[in-house]
Amino acid sequence: MDDTPSAVATGAGGRPRRLPTLEVATSQLMIYLRDPDVSDQRVLSLLQLDVALSSTVLAVANSPFYGLPRRVESLHQALRVLGFNALCNLIYAATIQRLFRQGRICSGFDAKCLWYHASTTAAAARRLALHVGGIDPQQAFLAGLLHDIGHIVEIQMDREAYCSVLGQAPEAWLLAERGAFGEDHTRIGADALRLWRFPDWAVELVASHHTPVVDAGPEAALLRVCQLADSLSAGLPGSFERDLSPELLGSRAAALGLTEALVETVRAQVLLECPVI
Repeated sequence: MDDTPSAVATGAGGRPRRLPTLEVATSQLMIYLRDPDVSDQRVLSLLQLDVALSSTVLAVANSPFYGLPRRVESLHQALRVLGFNALCNLIYAATIQRLFRQGRICSGFDAKCLWYHASTTAAAARRLALHVGGIDPQQAFLAGLLHDIGHIVEIQMDREAYCSVLGQAPEAWLLAERGAFGEDHTRIGADALRLWRFPDWAVELVASHHTPVVDAGPEAALLRVCQLADSLSAGLPGSFERDLSPELLGSRAAALGLTEALVETVRAQVLLECPVI
């Protein structure tokens, strides 16, 4: 994050909320990623100006849970191997990974728990997308990585208030967040992604990832996959599970036409890719 003043959004009851901003170079890159006419070389040239982000992009590309068939050694190679759209997803993923470097939040709770939940949800979503069909596995990966970004934003907004919510039971979590922040992490996360110029589909997914899915079509299928991956991750040792119940796993799998045996296979694969921290 940069040191410039954060953007102000209005929460419930007209309460102002200050959302953290991205570093200037990253913000400029996000603007270019939203431009349908931008050239891939222009994006690469901007990305190379941010050495830390470039390194994180390559680290994410080569991490086991991203699932690439061969090692990517450079940004140019990433573009050749993946294509422009996948490289953009990598940039979004790398930007989010950098935001999880919060360390200890309060007594007995560390942000690495949130990162483990995000990364295992992402890994599960990518694998589940392969079985559902009609969903880009790398987009599913990014959806899983993004879904709980509101928690990180809340920590940056007011760490003490976030710690006051940590002890709540899953069924009371969202209400407690609204009392502490004016909105829960779904809306706060969506507002932050909109401010940071993430894709519209990502903003909508984060806003609705705790909402029952009633629609059909690719966007609904992506949300269902993310919700199933969310529940799967919540049942893993060391993962963040406070804002949902792992008991939703069975019904979410059934909604996608997936068997419990398949979900258990995906769980075992995720544990191999992302060992318990």
